[in-house]
Amino acid sequence: MFSIIVPVLDPFDRLVQAGAVQCALSKALSMSGNFELIIVNNNQLISCGNLTQYLRSLADTYPNRIKLVEPNLNLGTSRGFNAGLRVAKAESRYLVFMSTDADIVDPLMLEKIQRKMDSEPTIGIAHPYSVFEDMDVFNVSSKYNSRAFRSMIRISPASEPDDISEEEIRKIIYSVSCQKGIRSPLPATPLTFAVYKREMINRIGSFDEGVEFGCYENLDLGIRALHSGYQVVRLNDIFVNHRRLLFRNLIVGGTKESKTLPHSDVIGQAQVWWDKKWGRPYREIYGRWRYGKYWFSLMLPYYIFRRKAGSLKKSFSSTLSG
Repeated sequence: MFSIIVPVLDPFDRLVQAGAVQCALSKALSMSGNFELIIVNNNQLISCGNLTQYLRSLADTYPNRIKLVEPNLNLGTSRGFNAGLRVAKAESRYLVFMSTDADIVDPLMLEKIQRKMDSEPTIGIAHPYSVFEDMDVFNVSSKYNSRAFRSMIRISPASEPDDISEEEIRKIIYSVSCQKGIRSPLPATPLTFAVYKREMINRIGSFDEGVEFGCYENLDLGIRALHSGYQVVRLNDIFVNHRRLLFRNLIVGGTKESKTLPHSDVIGQAQVWWDKKWGRPYREIYGRWRYGKYWFSLMLPYYIFRRKAGSLKKSFSSTLSG
C-alpha cells in the first residue's frame, strides 16, 4: 500500500480559482493501485477560504481514500510531510511525497513503481523521470532542465507557455517507456513524486525538521539513506510531468518573488542548517561516500576550488543586485 502525502501551499488562494489543484488531485485519485491520499493544508484556513472549502469537500467525498491535515499554518516541506506521515496507515509499505504541481500522466505508475522497488530490496528512495527539476539527472532532456526553467523565470516568462503541450507529453511518455532499469547511485531525488520505503524511514527517520520551510531536506534524507546502505535511484521507464512553471505563476505571479529563483531567505536558512549539521557542501559529502576516503582526498582540491568559485559568484551577484 502507498500513502501519498501532498503538502499544499497557496498563500494567495489562487489554485482553486484556476482549477489547478483540482486537476492535480483528481489525476492522483485516478491512479490504479492500493493507496491513500493525505493532504496537508499548509495555509491559514481563513486566508485561503476557497482552498479550505474545496479540500474539506474533497475529503468528505472520499472519506475512505483521503485524509485532511489542517495545522492552520505553513509547516513547510519537512514538517508538512512528517505531519502527514503521522496519520498514514501503518500497513503502508511505501510513502510518497507528492508536490501539488505533479501531473500524473500515467495512471499505472504506482503499480510500476511497486514492481520495480519490490524487485530491488535495497532501493530506499526512488523518483521517476520528470521535467524542470533542480536535479538535472531527473530531467528527460536539456530542453527541460533547470537552466531552461530559470531562463523562463528570469528572462522572458511572458513569452513562454505555462504548460508543456499534450502532444509533447505523449512523445515524452513514449520515449521514457522504451527504457528499462534504474539509474543509481544518486545523492538524492527531487520532491515532485518521491517514493520512500517505509522500513527505511522507520530505520533512519524521516525529513529533518530543522529546515524551516524548504531546500536541502531531500539531500539530507538522501545522504542518510546512502550511509545506511540504501539505493537512491531514478526510475528510467516511468515519467511524471512537473507543472512547475504554471504553479509558480499561479502562486507567486505578480509578486516580487515571481522573478526571483531561488528565494534567498529560504535558501539562506537552509544553508545555515546544512552547514551546522554536515559541515561540508552536499557534493563533498556524497563524493566521499561514493569514491571513498582515499580518492576523495585526491579530489579535494577540485571541491575546494568549486566551493570558492561558488562563493565568488554569489558575492558578484549580490554586488550587481545591490
